[in-house]
Amino acid sequence: MDFFYMRNPSIAMVARGKSYFFLRPGDVPITIVSTDVEKLSKFMQTAARPLSEIQVNELIGEDIKMMLCEHKILLHAPQPVLQMLLPAVGANAKPCKHLVLGLTGAVSSLQVVPFVLDLLDSFAEKVDVILTDGALHLINPEAFSFFGVQAWTDTFAARTGINVPHIQLAEAATMVAVIPASAHTLQKLSQAVCSDLLSLVIAATQAPVVLFPAMNCAMWNNPAVNRNIRQLREDGFYVVDPSLGREVAHVSDQELSYGVPGVAGIGLGKFLADILAIHCRVLKQ
Repeated sequence: MDFFYMRNPSIAMVARGKSYFFLRPGDVPITIVSTDVEKLSKFMQTAARPLSEIQVNELIGEDIKMMLCEHKILLHAPQPVLQMLLPAVGANAKPCKHLVLGLTGAVSSLQVVPFVLDLLDSFAEKVDVILTDGALHLINPEAFSFFGVQAWTDTFAARTGINVPHIQLAEAATMVAVIPASAHTLQKLSQAVCSDLLSLVIAATQAPVVLFPAMNCAMWNNPAVNRNIRQLREDGFYVVDPSLGREVAHVSDQELSYGVPGVAGIGLGKFLADILAIHCRVLKQ
């Protein structure tokens, strides 16, 4: 029986000189020395998609193929293995039709950009991003255009078919998530201060709003911030407790501090899908 082969998508590859290194999560690296690094590198790129056994033997030979299979660097199956390893995009219905994602001036906004593709793959059919003035000090909104995602920064700037951005976004949203939510944004939302596009959208939407506060411990424990958090929870917002992270204001300080959106160990798409399911159950009660 003929087999199809594909490189293991969980393994990273690094080359130096005539050595090729395979880095495996939770395991020791595998090293091939005195090899044709350029040839092996080209093969591993080609093997990002399924190859027949004949193709593999022609490209790297039987010995290298067997060694890669032995260490599970190269995976094989009697059918094209891409479908076995990676979920087909769009195969299952995504739980959220339209996610409006708000970014604020908290420094952990820098961590959110890589999440956007994952959210499009697994959670939302469409994502729009709103950046506050604070977020613009950290992130170039053009970064999202490479994902085919619209980034909004101006409260009043109309676009094709959209004359009043905050109304259209508020009505279209299945969910609004603010990741991260700075203390400043939390204060505005707790008092319905509609001073920018994000706060206007949240004031106008009927969709569930999930807030991921991010700030240092002193700010998180501030009585006024606590009062705002209590008010937001009472008003029906989903407020996620922050996780521990490094205090960026003191780079030499090894103490942990709050400041990371509280989804450590859980995929963001899965987390938001669970919140959306909880919200739907609450509406039915």
